[in-house]
Amino acid sequence: MASSLKRWLFPLVFTIILVCYTLLTSETLDLYSISNAFVYPGMLLLAYVLLRLITRTGVYDVTGYGLSRFRDSIFRAGKNNYEDVHAYKDVYELKRKQQPFIYLPSLIIGLINVGLSILFAFLAVH
Repeated sequence: MASSLKRWLFPLVFTIILVCYTLLTSETLDLYSISNAFVYPGMLLLAYVLLRLITRTGVYDVTGYGLSRFRDSIFRAGKNNYEDVHAYKDVYELKRKQQPFIYLPSLIIGLINVGLSILFAFLAVH
């Protein structure tokens, strides 16, 4: 329950802070500025979710393996944790399959923000 609440709390607080900051720093308070205030956190949350989805596909596994080898060569006197890049990818693919998709609240709140931004922009034009 507490972890589920944390998943919803972060994007909500992020949105509130960014919307308030954008509205307080805008020169005028009209429907355009309200639209802008909602589009920034919405796009940032959607970009965050997209980046996490890309990471879950294993795109960065080779880079992670390279950084792991670099770290091992400096701090562990050349002792390797993984035999090769395929072993590294297999371990992390198994870890990703065991982890649930916890970014749904960020996706939903980001889409709501973008929807509100489109609504306010439409109202400002008409």
